[in-house]
Amino acid sequence: NVNSNVADDTLYHATLDGDNPQALFVQPGLSGMAADGADGNLYWAVFGEGAIRTSRFDGSAERVIVQGLSSPVEIAVDAANGKIYWADFVDNLIARANLDRSGFEVIVAGQQAQNGAQTAVQIYGSRAQQAGDVNAQVLMRPWGIALDLVNEKVYWTEQTGNRVARANFDGSGEQTVVSVADSLDGPRGLAVDP
Repeated sequence: NVNSNVADDTLYHATLDGDNPQALFVQPGLSGMAADGADGNLYWAVFGEGAIRTSRFDGSAERVIVQGLSSPVEIAVDAANGKIYWADFVDNLIARANLDRSGFEVIVAGQQAQNGAQTAVQIYGSRAQQAGDVNAQVLMRPWGIALDLVNEKVYWTEQTGNRVARANFDGSGEQTVVSVADSLDGPRGLAVDP
């Protein structure tokens, strides 16, 4: 069992009963977290640093997977296909990269709130490939993210857009699943049960 305490920026390890909590490390700006139980790897987003990191469950072998991001908040891992997905709250995008640190792709992008750019390539330059239909919907402040590994869909919540949306793993086929008309108010987290 691994959990985080945003108030003291600490990532903890404990048993499922909560016994024997141990601080793995302090990480200012700690936000989203995901785990790959089969391989024993932990992944987390660091909002303030603009990075996504990984380590073993015991905190060893820590390394950066992606850096130079604006504001990654939540992440999801597809370990079988070697991919990590994240929601970037400020740059209004859903992106992914390979777990080996290659293949940075923006799969869904809205208008960038921070600097007015229209595409991820304008923000990140040649290190990001633009995928998917960037004009499918207006992406507004994405936060939560979850993967449907069976149907190869990525789901996300939008705080300002007040919707839950999804797209294929490559960013195509974006659609709204639930919207403000269904009384959402700044949704953050979500889970998918295919």
